[in-house]
Amino acid sequence: MLLFIECDEDGRTQFAPTLSRVVKQFKGSVSKQLGYSVWQKSFYDTIIDSDTIYWEAWRYIDENPLKYALKKRGEL
Repeated sequence: MLLFIECDEDGRTQFAPTLSRVVKQFKGSVSKQLGYSVWQKSFYDTIIDSDTIYWEAWRYIDENPLKYALKKRGEL
């Protein structure tokens, strides 16, 4: 998941939830809708501060489900 935190004209966010709280609430909401959890217990976070890092993260997120399926079938 890519999460964008936007600031006001003074460079401050409108509210200050922690990243852990945002991720926990998101995972909880999705799990509740599905009726079961599909999440790992932890998460990896990084600050994306360049276009190169953004596109690397985007590609990883986009390709990861396919890589998982190929590994599961023994094709990777």
